[in-house]
Amino acid sequence: MDNRIQNLAKVLVNYSLRIKSGDLFKISAEPVAEPLIRAVYDEALKMGAHVYADLSLIDLRESLLKHGSDAQLAYISPIREFEIEKMDALLTIWGSTNTKFLTGINPARQQ
Repeated sequence: MDNRIQNLAKVLVNYSLRIKSGDLFKISAEPVAEPLIRAVYDEALKMGAHVYADLSLIDLRESLLKHGSDAQLAYISPIREFEIEKMDALLTIWGSTNTKFLTGINPARQQ
């Protein structure tokens, strides 16, 4: 693995998030970020955290914005609320192979 990715993972886990043993830690990302996800996951495990990764497909968000009703766009899942209340740390890694995926979506819907 690239040393720069391993070093970034150490900085994120040990300095930025200060992960410690017993922490419930979630990594949210898209599959394109796999090398960093793996490195952060491994580093958090070494610190004794309870880690899980939530990978999402960028196309799903675009589909929701294109086809979802206003009620669907405003909906906040009770599962997500529960998760946020219980997390000790959350890392979201943004990355995409398609950097223009939302250019056809009305900016008002993206708000």
